[in-house]
Amino acid sequence: MTQKERDFTSNVRTGFEAYFNATIDLRAEIVDSNNFVKGGQRQWLPEDVNKLLADKRPVLAFNACSPIVNFISGYQYEREKDYRAYPRGSNVEQLGRLMTALMKYSMDIGNGRHIFHQWFRRGIIASPSILEVGHGFQMCDDLVNGEIAFDCLPPAVWYCEIGARRYDRNDAQWMGKLMWYHVEEAARIWPKSKDVFKTGSTTDWVAQDPTLSGTPNHILRELFDTK
Repeated sequence: MTQKERDFTSNVRTGFEAYFNATIDLRAEIVDSNNFVKGGQRQWLPEDVNKLLADKRPVLAFNACSPIVNFISGYQYEREKDYRAYPRGSNVEQLGRLMTALMKYSMDIGNGRHIFHQWFRRGIIASPSILEVGHGFQMCDDLVNGEIAFDCLPPAVWYCEIGARRYDRNDAQWMGKLMWYHVEEAARIWPKSKDVFKTGSTTDWVAQDPTLSGTPNHILRELFDTK
């Protein structure tokens, strides 16, 4: 690895850890908020659940959060309108029509209405909610150019410069998305580094609770179990 590559890797890691250290409480609150909407035993502390089960007592929860979220998000879904591009003047009216048609096509091909609804729902439960507009090939026949793709990112997988102040974080100098891989998959993608990809080798990379780092459950043990 060259010095330039080492510096880049160091900067990425420093920025990542700075953001996660600054948002420890926020990410814990996001998990709690989602659990309260899901209801059931998720609204209880684990030690309280274990105590009730040990006494053979029922674990009951009256979910007052979910109906409110369902009503608000359902109202948004029902009342949402198609996007339209208005021209600034009569000389560009045709351009506005073309842009409106393109936006409608993108929403249809990318299942935009459903994804935007999911984005809104996650936002009212536990903001922030991150919508990723990208490029995909899943829903199209053009395997060369592809199509626009919308995706509502899971909580805690997105991070950015902690100095960003705008509500949409568009003033951030950088943003990132965590993409966790199995050890075998990482070795396939980066064959030159496969010798360092071993189970448990990344245990100390993230000095955070792994359940708050956006790590999928099926690879939590592979990446974070010290045993």
